Amino acid sequence: MKELLKKISFLRDLPDHLLERFRPYMARRSYTAGSVIVEQDEAGDSLYIIAQGRAKVCIMGEDGKEVLLSILKEGDFFGEMSVIDRKPRSASVVALDDCELFTITRNAFLEMIRECPEISLNILYVMSERLRRA
Repeated sequence: MKELLKKISFLRDLPDHLLERFRPYMARRSYTAGSVIVEQDEAGDSLYIIAQGRAKVCIMGEDGKEVLLSILKEGDFFGEMSVIDRKPRSASVVALDDCELFTITRNAFLEMIRECPEISLNILYVMSERLRRA
């Protein structure tokens, strides 16, 4: 578990004792290939971390066709926008493989930030990178 947490961009620079402290905040979930993990426009209160497998992030274009935004792999995370702003999901995420994910609820995520404020700076850095790529 610690090895996976070290791969997550917003946690990778944290000391081991903090990583261990955050473990209880995470719940494990499994999804089969083709399963919708989150759906665009639904309410969201959890952040997801991919422990195993791959998933695609997509939206429906104006012409009704799927637009692929990115492919996520082990160590990648998603759902942070809805956790932060409490607005509906901006995109759908679909498992490309059988996936194992960890979820962190909004309340747990906020508690993590209270305990370690540098997480919020790390999240902002990742979000900025994503915006630049888009």
